[in-house]
Amino acid sequence: MKLIKKIVGWLFSHKLIDFLVIITLLTGFWFFTSYYSGAEEITGFSTEVVKKGELTLSISGNGQISASNQIDLKFKTSGDVSYLGVVDGQNIKKGALITKLDANEAEKNIRDAEVNLESAQLSLEKILKPVDELDILQSENSLIQIKETKSNAEDDLEATYEEAFNDVSNSFLDLPDVMIGLQDILFSDDLSDGGRWNISYYGDAISEYSSVSKGVSDLVYNTYVIAEDLYDDNFSNYKDTKRYSEKEQIENLVSQTYETARNISDVIKDLSNLIQLYKDNLSDKGLTIEPLSNIYLNSLNNYTGTVNGILSNLLNIKNTIKDKQAEIISTERSIVEKEGSLAELKAGADEYDIRLAQINVSQKENVLLDVRASFSDYYVYASFDGIIANVNINKGETVSSGAVIATLVTNQLVAEVFLNEIEIAEVEFGQKVNLEFDAAEDLIIEGIVSGIDTIGTVSSGVVNYGIEISFETDDPRIKIGMSVNAEIIVEEKLDTIVVSNSAISEVKDRTFVQILKEGLSKRVPVVLGLVTDLKTEVLEGLLEGDEVIIGQSINSNNVTEKNISKESVSKDRNPNMDMMRMMKN
Repeated sequence: MKLIKKIVGWLFSHKLIDFLVIITLLTGFWFFTSYYSGAEEITGFSTEVVKKGELTLSISGNGQISASNQIDLKFKTSGDVSYLGVVDGQNIKKGALITKLDANEAEKNIRDAEVNLESAQLSLEKILKPVDELDILQSENSLIQIKETKSNAEDDLEATYEEAFNDVSNSFLDLPDVMIGLQDILFSDDLSDGGRWNISYYGDAISEYSSVSKGVSDLVYNTYVIAEDLYDDNFSNYKDTKRYSEKEQIENLVSQTYETARNISDVIKDLSNLIQLYKDNLSDKGLTIEPLSNIYLNSLNNYTGTVNGILSNLLNIKNTIKDKQAEIISTERSIVEKEGSLAELKAGADEYDIRLAQINVSQKENVLLDVRASFSDYYVYASFDGIIANVNINKGETVSSGAVIATLVTNQLVAEVFLNEIEIAEVEFGQKVNLEFDAAEDLIIEGIVSGIDTIGTVSSGVVNYGIEISFETDDPRIKIGMSVNAEIIVEEKLDTIVVSNSAISEVKDRTFVQILKEGLSKRVPVVLGLVTDLKTEVLEGLLEGDEVIIGQSINSNNVTEKNISKESVSKDRNPNMDMMRMMKN
C-alpha cells in the first residue's frame, strides 16, 4: 500500500502526459496478468455443478417402410397370358398358381422331342440288322481315297527335302561373304594408327564419354566368336551332307543352318549398335567421325537383309517338313480307322456300335425330359405366403421372358433410410435406431441397423447410401410405403462427466472451462470426449461436484448471462476503473 501511495504522489507531481503513460503501462500489466493467471473476481454469473450422466450421438435420416422380403414374379419364357388368378392386395398361400402362359409352343416341343426319340430308336433297330452291300462298297471307296491322300503327302515330303537341301546350299552361297565382311569390319586396323582392331578402336574412342562402350565392345566380340564356331561346324556338316542323304540328316542340317544364321544376325545387330553408339557419342561432343563407320553401317544393313532372307527360307522349309509329316501321320491314322470300320462293317454291328446307338436313344430321352420340365416355365406359383402387389399384366397380353408381372411381399416390414456419404461413415451393423412415423405421431419403435449399401447412388451431385432397419411390431398403422424418421444411435457414453457446451472455451487452440471457487473463477484446461449439440463429455480436468461457469454478466445495473468463448471474463471488465480503485485504496 505504501508503494502505491508513493506512485500516486509521484504521478501528481509530474506532467499529465507522464501520468497517462504510467496508467497505460499499469493497465496493460493488469490485463496480461488477469488474462493468463487463470483466476479473477467476477460478479453476476450462471453456474452448474458438474455431474455424471449419459450422452448420445445420433444421426437422423428419412425414408420409407418396405417389406423385408419381396420378389418380382417373372416368367422364364415368353408368351401370351392365358390365365391370371390374382389382384393387387390379395393374400396368397405358398404354392398357389398365380398366372400361366399359352403352352401350345411348349406342347409342340414335347411332340418334336418324342419324334426324335422314336428316330433314335429306329436307328438302333437298323444297326441290329445285317449289313447292306452298298454300305460295304462305300466304306471300301473311302479307304482307297485316304490311301491316295497318304501317297500324295509322301511324294510332297520327298520334294520338300529336295527343296530344303537347295535352301541350305543357297544359304552357304551368301553366308561366307557375310562372315568375311564381319571379320574385316571387326578385326581390320584401318580406323587407327596404332594397329588396333576396329572393334577395340570403337570401344576405346568413346570410353571416356560412355560407360557402356567397353561392355558393348566385349559383347560384340563374344557374340562373333560363338557365331564363328557355329558357322565352321555347320559348314563342315554341309560339306558332308548329300542331296540323297538320310531325311533326318537333312532335317538336322536345316535346323543347324537356321541356328547359325540367327547367331550371325545377332552379331550384325550388336556390331551395328556399337558403331551407332560410337557415332552418337562423337556427334554429341562435336568430334570428327571416321567416314569408314558409315560405310561399315551400310554393309551391315546389307548383311541384315541377306541373313533375314536366309532365315525366312529356312523357317518356311522347316514348317513345311513338319506339316507334311503331320499330314502323313494323320492319313495313316485315318487308314487304320477306315480299315477297322470296314472290317467291323463286314463283320456286322458289334457291342460298341450297339452301345453308341443305345446312348443316342438315352440322349433323346433326356431331351424329352428337359422339354417336359421346361413346360413348368409357362406357370408362375407363389414361393411363400404373402401379399400380391403391382400386378402388371392382363389376361391375353404378350409378355417377355424376365419381365416382371407382379410382386410378392411378406408381412415382415423394414425401414429403408438414405444418408449422405459423410453420415454413412458413422453407421455400423447392429446400431440401435428409434423410428417415428408421420402418420402415427405418438408411435416410436426401436429397431437395429441390419443392412448397409456398399455402393451409393448419385443424385444432383450428391451421393446417398441406403440402410435397412429391422424392427418388430404388429401395429396395423404401419404400412408399406409410409414415411419414417430414423434416429440412429452411433455412440453412447454412460456414467461420464458431462458439462454444458456453454461452459467450454478455447484460448490459443487449448480448451478450458471456468470453475468457481470462493468467489473467484479459475480457468482449468480440460480434455474433451464425445460432443453433442448441448452437452460435452470431459475426460480430464474436472471432477464430479466442481462448479463451472456457464454464463456471466459484469454490469450490475443490467445483469445478463453470456456464454464464455475465446474472450475471458476479464475482457468484459474496465481495467482503467479497476486501476483507479487501486490507487484510491
